[in-house]
Amino acid sequence: GSLLGEICTFTDGAWDVTPSGAADDIVIVSGDLTWGASLPAKVASWTQSGGTVTFQTQYGAAPFEVTGDVSLTGGTLTHTVNSSAETYRLAVTVGGNFNLGTDATIDVTGCGYATSKGPGFAGGSCGGSYGGFSKNASVANCYGSVMRPVNLGSGGNHNAGGGAIALTVGKTLTISGAIICNGFAGTTGRGDKSGSKYSGGSGGSVLLVANAIAGAGSVSASGGAVTTGYWGGGGRIALVQTGEATDFSDFTGPVHAWPTVKSGAIQDAGAGTVYYETAADGYGKGRVVVDRGASTAGSKASVFYLDQQETEFAPREIALQNGAALKVIGGTRTELEVGAVTGPSDVKLTMTVKDMLLKSVAPAEFVPLTNLTVVVSTGVGFADSLIRVDNGTSMRFDSEVSFDGSVVIGNGSTLTISYPFAVSGDVSVLSGGTITHLANTADTDYRVDLTVGGNLTVEETAGISALAKGWPTKVGPGSGTTDYGGGCHGGRGWNAKTGVDGDGVCYGSITKPTELGSGTPGNQRTANGGGSVKLTVAGQVINNGIINANGRGAS
Repeated sequence: GSLLGEICTFTDGAWDVTPSGAADDIVIVSGDLTWGASLPAKVASWTQSGGTVTFQTQYGAAPFEVTGDVSLTGGTLTHTVNSSAETYRLAVTVGGNFNLGTDATIDVTGCGYATSKGPGFAGGSCGGSYGGFSKNASVANCYGSVMRPVNLGSGGNHNAGGGAIALTVGKTLTISGAIICNGFAGTTGRGDKSGSKYSGGSGGSVLLVANAIAGAGSVSASGGAVTTGYWGGGGRIALVQTGEATDFSDFTGPVHAWPTVKSGAIQDAGAGTVYYETAADGYGKGRVVVDRGASTAGSKASVFYLDQQETEFAPREIALQNGAALKVIGGTRTELEVGAVTGPSDVKLTMTVKDMLLKSVAPAEFVPLTNLTVVVSTGVGFADSLIRVDNGTSMRFDSEVSFDGSVVIGNGSTLTISYPFAVSGDVSVLSGGTITHLANTADTDYRVDLTVGGNLTVEETAGISALAKGWPTKVGPGSGTTDYGGGCHGGRGWNAKTGVDGDGVCYGSITKPTELGSGTPGNQRTANGGGSVKLTVAGQVINNGIINANGRGAS
């Protein structure tokens, strides 16, 4: 074109003027077009009302650039389908505004790794894995950055994974249409993508960086929605605002990195990750959301490896929703700073590598919204942190913890610790709060074993309670066999029918008692024994409440 550029219009498969330079304005009206190496890598503006444009931007190469505005009122942008390597993606840099209208889409469904390809394919029968892993796959099949995701989704054994979208917008990105990066799933192939109703591909990656993000459209990188077989895992999405906005209130659309959502799909997969960041958060300090969406019946986890995250990655919050489970896996990097971990009772955070450190960003707290289960392997620690469980909520740790900080249990709230729990600072159980352990069965050995480096305070109406958390009916050395008998421990149980001692044995240390209480024989009356509370406190114990390991009365 000339120095001033041309208006180049594509209609029904033909150009009126073929684009040739960075000053050209592109208008796409209808027809399918592949934007390859023969066309400019930079243009002045882009307007599209129909048709499908397939980009061939490649990994390791510069993105396609529009120096002005992009406006899509209709039509679709996509990228070339990949095979066994990360070759193609949709990478676009826009100097002005990008408006995706209600009838327009950016759709790279199934454009990722091909069927049975990619690091998220575990071999055999399985869905694809990426941000979450599929049935018959493992955590080893998950990969990629949470805060700046760029990878392709992996194929399942019948369907391809989602592609990769990376948009950088200098002004406002308005999403009224749909940005779709799902794993493929279909009863027939779509164009050059083969597929079937079995075993979905994983979601791909969506990275949106803009001065501001607005609109009510949708963004998805979910597993392929197969009707049977193995689910595809969720992909990874990041929305980053670089301007003055301190939240995402101007963008109200759904953002999903769900696993497969189909009632007929019988095999589980984990959700992917969605990351939100504003300039006020700072680079790497945004919010991570892990959400299973409508797939709440599954149990597979979302996974990220610390070694694959940027050095600056230290999210202000990790929010787990709708039954989500998150596994954080260390390696050469063993420290992760987190401002808060939040989620309801059906979610789980798992720290899976020995000697990994979860470090709170001061002065933030680990505050569950309602309930939260935290599972850590032996040796995982928390540093410079405050665990506060308050406002009728609860938190449960299902393995041994060493915690550098302090713990506060508020009114109506419960901290459940069934394994050794060491706190370097103070532990305060405020009025109405409780520390306890899980109830035991015949095959468990749960106890409150709390070591406190500072002071332990138990206020009025607060307590450390192991009431009836010991051995159940018919279990324990003091249980005995006599009808109507009571359990034995430090003293013998009484038989209410015969008026004599029960036949269970007494047991345990007088000076250092740690054993669980025994249940009743259970032939006529059933009741659990008391649990176990061991407190090792370097400072003062100020107890105005109750410390209780009573057994339950028989019924």
